[in-house]
Amino acid sequence: MNDKLKHRLPLVCDADTPWRFSRRDWLQVLKQTGLEIEKDNVAVIAAGVAFFSLLAVFPLITACLSIFGYFADTAAVEQQLSTISSLLPKEAWEILDAQIKAVTSAPERGLGFGILFGIALALYSAGSGIRAIMRAMNVAYGEREKRGFFQFYALAIGLTISVTLFMFASLAVIVDVPALLNFIHLEGAAQWLAQFMPWIILISIFAFATATLYRIGPSRRKAKFRWIIPGAIFATLAWMAMSAMFSLFVAEFSTYNKTYGSLSAVIILLVWFWLTAFVVIIGAELNAELERHTCVDTTRGAKRPIGARGAAMADYRHPIDPKAKIEASQPAETAPESDETEQSPIV
Repeated sequence: MNDKLKHRLPLVCDADTPWRFSRRDWLQVLKQTGLEIEKDNVAVIAAGVAFFSLLAVFPLITACLSIFGYFADTAAVEQQLSTISSLLPKEAWEILDAQIKAVTSAPERGLGFGILFGIALALYSAGSGIRAIMRAMNVAYGEREKRGFFQFYALAIGLTISVTLFMFASLAVIVDVPALLNFIHLEGAAQWLAQFMPWIILISIFAFATATLYRIGPSRRKAKFRWIIPGAIFATLAWMAMSAMFSLFVAEFSTYNKTYGSLSAVIILLVWFWLTAFVVIIGAELNAELERHTCVDTTRGAKRPIGARGAAMADYRHPIDPKAKIEASQPAETAPESDETEQSPIV
């Protein structure tokens, strides 16, 4: 192969896991991820996801606490969840806390009817948020929606139910584990868990939900977990840092109250949802570029050749620089003939 052509070829690798990428590979992936964030209008897509998430969060809280009300004292939830209030700006937490108090203070008969109404409303409203983020995954992974209407909506409903049940199980752990430790006279451990358990569970839920979203959200053949973990780690760490910095900004420097007045709390919560969706989609963009950077099959199951893997990033064929093609098609330059080979002049 022509040396110039070789140097112009895209610098892809044959690593079977992102952890075997070289430093140069990672720099190229990060650079390409930044370009794709701008190309895919991630900020605009995240805004749409944030809007639907705002519509979904209140019925989801109602459904989770209504279910929990059948098995335990919902009043205990409010005290435990208050430990994670510092993750959100004060105004945003006040909105969620008001909804939590409204549900936990409802009479027992109200909770009985609320479980049916809340779950139905959650499936309808929260489903819109799930569907929005699933479409965002398609954009990040360069996919078109190939699932049928019923398959797509069934998956969205399944994810909504899974989130509801998972949050219910988390509430049970947050409330019951410290109580159990108190019962067996481990007050010190109970106090420590009561303080840190909500944080541990919240971060675990976010990481698990993000990885699951990257796995089944896009309309493609599922990727192996090793190609999902980097984006999930980034999204989780970035979400924690972003939430802390945004809370500090709102508390110290923000003029939301002066600008938006009574709507400031809603605007702050909406901005927080937007930032959350933004980092989640960036994590998907990172995973997509990691898959595109290797020529190894990144999908589950038996290895398949490029073009038969059922995923745009795994099937991506790296183009050759057009200049390199022109140079490769040109004949190699020949050395000038020496004087000895020149024909002698006719005498």
